[in-house]
Amino acid sequence: MKKIALFIFAAFSLLFVSCNGVGRKNLLDKIKEKGELVIATEGIWPPFSFHNDKGELIGFDVEVAKNVCRRLGVAPRFVEVEWERILPGIESGIYDIAFNGVNIIEERKEKFYFTKPYAIEHTVLITHKDNYEIKSFADLKGKSCANASNSWYNFLAEQYESYLIIIDSLEEEMDLVSQGRAEATINADVSFYDYLASHPAAPLKIVDMIDEAHFIGAPCLKDPKNLTFIQAVDEALDDMRQSGMLTAISNKYFGKDLTE
Repeated sequence: MKKIALFIFAAFSLLFVSCNGVGRKNLLDKIKEKGELVIATEGIWPPFSFHNDKGELIGFDVEVAKNVCRRLGVAPRFVEVEWERILPGIESGIYDIAFNGVNIIEERKEKFYFTKPYAIEHTVLITHKDNYEIKSFADLKGKSCANASNSWYNFLAEQYESYLIIIDSLEEEMDLVSQGRAEATINADVSFYDYLASHPAAPLKIVDMIDEAHFIGAPCLKDPKNLTFIQAVDEALDDMRQSGMLTAISNKYFGKDLTE
């Protein structure tokens, strides 16, 4: 009887441990055991993540992510995916994290942990250079605005009661405005200036800017098992910041330091 009682007690103890999550590996342990970090990024949004003439994936976020992985002692595995699939993919466990110029906003904090901000940007309103009807964000009401679905810029356009045109890339949204098929688009100032650097004849202009800066961070799923992972990424970013590496990467892709 004593043996049976001990067996039952042990079985219930194991069940209790399992139900309370004790003994389950956290995300950081799993990543280190696997030896790779699965990173979601678009690959079509310069200068954050894009392809060079050789077809190689490069960009500010790509280089930051590679340096984070080096400090974690794992290999990066980038998965290029449309913006609207990135956050749902993290929720479902397809990707560990995203390095894709993701703005840290309160609504997203309900489902995701974010790293400390590693870049800052300003949001701007862009129109055709011959458009004189739209002079500010308030003028977007009833006007067409091209942006990626579920993006911060799309949310902003909705707030101003704009008619939304959903696109898949920075190139597409700029083309639509240049060709007059969309009246405006909203994006990061750095992305717009990067686009103009390679398209100097583009008939586009900035007509308004939000004064408040937006902070960029890398999101992962909001789960207690992921806390040690996001803390380890923060430590890697802190090390990059202190060593000057983060500033160097920003200067390389933006032409200035957007990390402070």
